[in-house]
This record gives sequence, C-alpha cells and structure tokens, in this order.
Amino acid sequence: MRGASDKAPEEFLITMAAPSLHYLLRNVYHLSKLSTYFDWFNVMVYDMGAEWMPEVGSHTDMAIVDDIVQYFLLHGVPSEKIVLELAAFGCTFTHKDPLCDKVRCPTQAQPGNGIDRACYEQ
Repeated sequence: MRGASDKAPEEFLITMAAPSLHYLLRNVYHLSKLSTYFDWFNVMVYDMGAEWMPEVGSHTDMAIVDDIVQYFLLHGVPSEKIVLELAAFGCTFTHKDPLCDKVRCPTQAQPGNGIDRACYEQ
C-alpha cells in the first residue's frame, strides 16, 4: 500500500486508528514496523470510563493518555506520527452510594446492562 501511495499522482496519507489498550498493542501490532508504513496513528484515547464500567471514571483519563503516548514512543513511533483522538463529550453515571462523589465510586451499571446511556443518546 505504501509503495502504491508513493507512486500515485495524487498525495495520499496512510493512517491508522489505533487502540489505546496495552494488551491489543502488545499482542496484535508491531508499532515500530507499522510506523514505517503509516503517516500517522490516530490513537483512540476515549471510552476509558463509561457506563459499562463498574465504577466512575474519566472518559478521557489524562494519566492513561500519557501512559499510552509513552508506550507508542517506547515502541518506535515518532512523536510527529501520534495524533490523539480525544472525547469531546462526557458520560453520566448513577452511583450506588449517592453520597460518594469521587472518581472510582461504584456505579449501578454493570458491563452490558444498558444503564446510563447518556453519553451516546444526547
């Protein structure tokens, strides 16, 4: 694909929407090899805390974002090839304990039960 793109009369970019899950990156993708073929990686750093989680979390957790960027850099992807796809929306959660107002409070939602779909239905 890279060879065909480079020979085309038009200018094409070859990009990849990349997950931000370590186990996928570690077991499925060879980032340093891929970086020779892709112009950039669109790293999906959202959906880290949403209604399917058993506890309240940040939808785009900057600590996780920093960790995943470091992972890409450590595995041979130049910084100029990393594009972060950040969430521009949020989610609501229903706490099990209404007095708990911190991150990591248990929620009434359980994975896959459809509670708190506010992040996608608005």
